[in-house]
Amino acid sequence: MAESQDLWKLFEQLVQEPDPAVRRIKSEAFWQLVLHQKRNPICVGNQALFVHSTTARTVAVVGEWSYWQQPVPMERIEGTQLFYCIIPFPPHSRLQYKLIRDGEWIVDPANAVLAPEGFGVNSEFQMPEYQPPKVWELQQAGAVPSGQIQQEFIDSQDYGRREFFLYTPAGDWHTTTLPVLIVHDGEEALRLGQFHQLLDVLIAHRTIEPCVAVFIPPGFRNAEYTDPQRYSRFCFEEVLPAAEDRWREQGVPIAQTPPRRMVMGASLAGRLATVQLLLYPQVLEGCIAQSPSYWWRQGDIFRMPILRNVRGKKVVLQTGTIADAQQLTRRMYEVLLGLSAEVILLEYAQGHSWSNWRSNFGDAMIAWLGKPHQQQELLARQRRKVSGE
Repeated sequence: MAESQDLWKLFEQLVQEPDPAVRRIKSEAFWQLVLHQKRNPICVGNQALFVHSTTARTVAVVGEWSYWQQPVPMERIEGTQLFYCIIPFPPHSRLQYKLIRDGEWIVDPANAVLAPEGFGVNSEFQMPEYQPPKVWELQQAGAVPSGQIQQEFIDSQDYGRREFFLYTPAGDWHTTTLPVLIVHDGEEALRLGQFHQLLDVLIAHRTIEPCVAVFIPPGFRNAEYTDPQRYSRFCFEEVLPAAEDRWREQGVPIAQTPPRRMVMGASLAGRLATVQLLLYPQVLEGCIAQSPSYWWRQGDIFRMPILRNVRGKKVVLQTGTIADAQQLTRRMYEVLLGLSAEVILLEYAQGHSWSNWRSNFGDAMIAWLGKPHQQQELLARQRRKVSGE
């Protein structure tokens, strides 16, 4: 298989070929090579070369680095059907994109890496210095026992008949008490985030202490997540007690004193998880907020008097550094530090996507339930990432 540098050199030779007939033959051979090896885009240093062969009139690249706006036009090499463009990216980034061919958005046929998201499937690529998360290394070590996913229903006073999902790790945990993870966007966290599978791996390899989890899907997401008092009553006064009752019926002991419960969410659910920690500090140990939408309602979360309730709580903040929530997440980090919270900020050269949240879920869990030396290693790796940007 040709290396990226070799493919880049072949492309340069193709562009510089003066003979139109030879240039056309070289372009067809080059495209077949890239298509066969699924090497698009060709990434060298901080440059990504996108190519696409078609009879269409126009081709462009669009991706999460520009909030899926402002497509980058691809230029046709004269006398051929090969289009190309070169875009610079941070050398340790991992991003999603699509091609726009005569107005139609498509995944890249020359890239085998697909990323399922809430609004469809995108193509995905990694720049040369991207470092896979620790949980990926553990997944390559082989299969691990699967925990149990159990669908449950509850008749809510406010929302009527609603479903939720319980995760119980594999093994016999009857001699210890288990902390509880509460996950918003529960159905997508299972289907797109694959959080239950990641928990299986982390627990099996003793990277984190074992825990149970309750995955709560929303009914009407924006309306419910932006009415945190009402929705929090549903979560912590209806779903959580019902979940813990189910576990007790099955002989699964739940940690109660002190409360070992962490709530987490991404995007708008990340803001919700933060507000819920402030509303229910007696119930929650802390929160994990991935790419939190702290901009919602002109950043009203920064003006909430209940922010003082974060004192002594554990908060894990995660954000991408490319067209994500970095600025306000950093601001929240400083605010929470000033309020004496135990806060950790983790940043990644990725965008606002389930790919980001899935790949870095393991870091969030290590920050909460990892051993002290693992947490120190995590923070050390994070410092090296940030200093290298």
